[in-house]
Order: sequence, then structure tokens, then C-alpha cells
Amino acid sequence: MHKRQHDTIAVVDLGGPSAHLAATLIRRAHVFSEIRHPHEAPSAFAGVKGIVLAGTPTPNADAKNNADTDFDTASVTAPLRDLAVPILDLGTDGAAADDSPERAAQLANFALTTCGCAPTWTMDAYIDAQVLAIQQQKGDQSAFLLASGGADSNVAAQLLSRAIGGERLHLLHVDYGMIRKGESARVLEMYRDMGLDQHLHFVDASDAFLQ
Repeated sequence: MHKRQHDTIAVVDLGGPSAHLAATLIRRAHVFSEIRHPHEAPSAFAGVKGIVLAGTPTPNADAKNNADTDFDTASVTAPLRDLAVPILDLGTDGAAADDSPERAAQLANFALTTCGCAPTWTMDAYIDAQVLAIQQQKGDQSAFLLASGGADSNVAAQLLSRAIGGERLHLLHVDYGMIRKGESARVLEMYRDMGLDQHLHFVDASDAFLQ
């Protein structure tokens, strides 16, 4: 069985926004949650303490939330019900993201009481785990990252810097001609302020992109 660092609740995304919100509410109870695809084999759920079924297929779900809509919910979830873990079905009534105190309490009770999860997960613990994973993967190698200045690349840059050190991290920001005036200068200044400028590179490729 897959060894997990923290007790884990798997949230099966059946479509719509509710799966992502459910995963967030579970993590607020200091229990790790991960969003899983409805077509994953039951063996992929080995080691989880419980399963939450969230969402319902909608015509636009695949475009907005990367969940398939061409499946029968009952047939997809039936194999999961054979697993020896508790399952919470949030229903397929089409309710939009529910972040009410009642829903938060329901998910916390499911994770902590029904599934017996230990509330050991924190964002700091998650960051430490990601840093360790990067260190194990990269070894003594350097890393290259396209740095747009957006949230995802900023988090990735900070994790990489913490894991391998800024001297081994190469960042490249590209102006492709479709960003706001002065945006690249702002992004470069931001990375300098973050102390990520040891190997910070900039390319103005706007002419090439706009040809």
C-alpha cells in the first residue's frame, strides 16, 4: 500500500467547482486532501482514509474544470464503493460551491471523526514536503524556470530557490508583446525584491511574436 506522509482524503471531481472547494475546506481542518479524476482505477486510491464525491457533470465542466462530462456517475463511482474506506457523497444536485459553515463542519467531521484522520497537515508541512521532494529529484543539478510573474511561477520560483538555492536557479522572463506596458519591468523588479535575481534573464521577443 502506498505510504502517505499525512492521512489523506481523496476528493473525486465529478464536475463543477464544488470538488476544489471541498478539498480546500478539508485542508482547513488540517487534513490533507487531493483531487482525483473520476476515471482513475480504484488501486490509485490505495492508502486514502476516505473519499468525497463532489460535483455533477455539466456542459461546461470539462472546459472550466478539466473534468470529463461523458460518463455515467453511478458506474464510475461504483468501484470506489467497494473500497474499505468511508465515502461521503455531497450529492449531484448541481449546487454551486458551498463554503457555508455547515458544509465546512460536515467535511471536517467526515475527515476527523468518520475517517479518523489526524489533523497533522499544515501549509508549512506541505511546503517542507515539496522542498524535500525537489531536493531529492534535482540532486546537485540546476533548474530553469520560465517566470511570467504570475502566482504559479512565483510559487514555483520560491520553492525551487528554497530547495536548491538561488545560485542554481535560472529564471527567464519573456515579453511576448501582449502584456501591459511596463509589466516586464515590474516583474523583474519583483523578482529582484524577492532575492531571485542571481540568474534572472529577460528577453524582449515582442517583435517576433507579433509578426
